Amino acid sequence: MKVLYVMSASCGSRKVGFLSGRRWIALAAGIMVQSVGGLLYMFGVYSPELKIKYGLDQSQLELIGALSNIGGNFGIHAGLLQDRFGPKWTLLGALLIGFTGFIGMWAAMFGIWDTDAGGIAAMAFLQGQGQLWTDVAVVPTIGRNFPSDRGLVLGITKSFVGLAGALVTQVYTGFFKPHIIPFMFFLAVYFGSMCLVGLAFVHRAPPPPGSDGTRTTKQLRQTAGLACALALTILAAAFVQQFLPNSHTGGLLLTITVIALYCTLIVATSINKNRYDGGGGGGGSGPSGSEAGLLSLSSSSPGLSAATINGGKHAAVTAAVAINATAARTSATTITSSS
Repeated sequence: MKVLYVMSASCGSRKVGFLSGRRWIALAAGIMVQSVGGLLYMFGVYSPELKIKYGLDQSQLELIGALSNIGGNFGIHAGLLQDRFGPKWTLLGALLIGFTGFIGMWAAMFGIWDTDAGGIAAMAFLQGQGQLWTDVAVVPTIGRNFPSDRGLVLGITKSFVGLAGALVTQVYTGFFKPHIIPFMFFLAVYFGSMCLVGLAFVHRAPPPPGSDGTRTTKQLRQTAGLACALALTILAAAFVQQFLPNSHTGGLLLTITVIALYCTLIVATSINKNRYDGGGGGGGSGPSGSEAGLLSLSSSSPGLSAATINGGKHAAVTAAVAINATAARTSATTITSSS
């Protein structure tokens, strides 16, 4: 009797493609979430409106800004939650806390909520906390998904915390300026939407066995290059607007250019699963073609037969045991003779 196990190439490819796609999509979603992780840096855009509406003096305004910074930088409790429950619950907390802060600030400025400087300060603190929680959820998750390129991938994602304020300020210049109140409502919707994207797609998805680390590094460098191009475009837009301060059309075109480049980066990052992790096309670490794990068992010797594994260095190994039919028949004959 002979037992033969052959690994299925098609099933292996589908599994690897699924795993590789998950981590690249998680990276793209993480970048989107991080793009709301630094909104506290644009406090100066709407602080003059706060100062006028509530009659705040400079010390009160600075206190509100300080509370926003404290909220955005103190997160031991968020880290504990991340360790215990993972990114989904942490992002849910970010959504609830941050959206409350932004929508509360909008309601106070719009006049729906009658509050004072203390209420504004509380909303600023919640805004900062929500942004911190997004960072706590994304950074360790993405780092685990790209263990061979952890420094590079974290550098990319953290860059968008710094770019967040400049990116959204450009949106304000192109679409909202000088109307602060509708812009505050946009911030609430934008923050909530990005958190929902994170809830759907930011997850732990380590690389599949045998993924090509060199090619992965190459693609991450391309993503980093797009991030640098985005930063330079935002900087160039800011300089141009200094010379054309009253050109609404110019500001709008520059804003559309920045948004288009940002969207290009997100899409380019999310579609790399087949080319760089071997998913979908059967060319990666999954058993396919000549790399299928084939265990050839011999029945010519007693006991456990030898296994010859024909496959690439990354092919999965399946343990197989063959029962030697000749030995079994010999044992049966011996027992019969003894009887």
